[in-house]
Amino acid sequence: MTDVRAKLLRVRESREQRAARALVGLRAACNEADARVKRERRRLEDWRVQAEEEEASLYAKLIGNAVSPRAMAAKLAKVEALRQRTREHWRSLEEAQRAADAAELALRSGQEARLQAIKATQKCLEAINLELKERVMAEERKLDAELDEVAVLQHRREVA
Repeated sequence: MTDVRAKLLRVRESREQRAARALVGLRAACNEADARVKRERRRLEDWRVQAEEEEASLYAKLIGNAVSPRAMAAKLAKVEALRQRTREHWRSLEEAQRAADAAELALRSGQEARLQAIKATQKCLEAINLELKERVMAEERKLDAELDEVAVLQHRREVA
């Protein structure tokens, strides 16, 4: 194996190892992003239940009672605040989902990079193996030629 091919193989193997190490971090980021989506989804669902109960309670206090316009406005402001907080939870969930999608895309990209590095290493190994086989075959041909030459010389001596 030539020195250049050996160095190339080391470079390819190094790239493959770096790609494998990068995947560890990418998988961790992807897992964390998925966990965040689940947390945000759970928070949103919990909040929606709580907000529905609070909103129903606020409306129940208004129904059947004489309420001043000021008290009515205050209750409606509370309802709007509940809805605003629900929208904030939705935004948090959407942001978490975008982050999870980006992490998944980065993971796929990292996996593709690792696959390419593996293929490059295998290709280099195949080239090295081919070179070694060619050297062995050349050496065998050389030995066969030398044996043939020795056989011809012995035959000539025996004939002479």
